[in-house]
Amino acid sequence: MNRCDELGIDPLIAEQFVKKQRAAAEVQQRALSQTELAAAGEQAASVALGSLDAIALDAHAQIRNSTADQVDLRVSLHQLVENLRSNIETGTRPVGG
Repeated sequence: MNRCDELGIDPLIAEQFVKKQRAAAEVQQRALSQTELAAAGEQAASVALGSLDAIALDAHAQIRNSTADQVDLRVSLHQLVENLRSNIETGTRPVGG
């Protein structure tokens, strides 16, 4: 005699009940897994964006530092050209020339 017979339960109804309970548990577990997966994805995206921000700021600083000398040189050359033009216009000899 099996347990269903002892309790007076139809075995087919008991089997259907068990299947429905298992299916419901699986659906609930999938939903929980999806929630955990979404949270992990959001956390990974946040970490990645933070890293990209740091990389972008570092690249910006390196570009600025490497071009600062060129900007200074451009200003100096511009100033020398203006002085030369002024000297030509006034007929003044450049120093050392």
